[in-house]
Amino acid sequence: MRVDDIMERNVVCVGPDQSIEECMARKVSPEVRTRAVRMVLDHASEHPSRWAVVTSIAAKIGCTPQTLHEWVKNAEIDSGQRAGVPTDTADQLKALERENRELGQANEILRKASAYFAMRSSTAIWLLVAEPTH
Repeated sequence: MRVDDIMERNVVCVGPDQSIEECMARKVSPEVRTRAVRMVLDHASEHPSRWAVVTSIAAKIGCTPQTLHEWVKNAEIDSGQRAGVPTDTADQLKALERENRELGQANEILRKASAYFAMRSSTAIWLLVAEPTH
């Protein structure tokens, strides 16, 4: 499938020679995600299974069914309908882990700098003590 085929499905790509995989790798706006999830939930009764409705809606909005299914699951978790870690909590945890990693790196740099200056300081003292006096 080429870009011309994709454009009919309302998917915007950069160049006319891109494959569908390259187009699918783009970021989707939060509004489109929200609308797609709402469409899946609203049209669930019209299809024999959740996967059938997800596949149908995914084809219309130009994303993979797996991606849309993940969005729906995340929306259900965020609304409390499904067990799991809500998005805001996961984002907060990720930010705290990143901050922790950065602080660990800063501590390591400070530890090495401290050891370096302590070594230079003790070497300087040794040289002062070891120098012969006239």
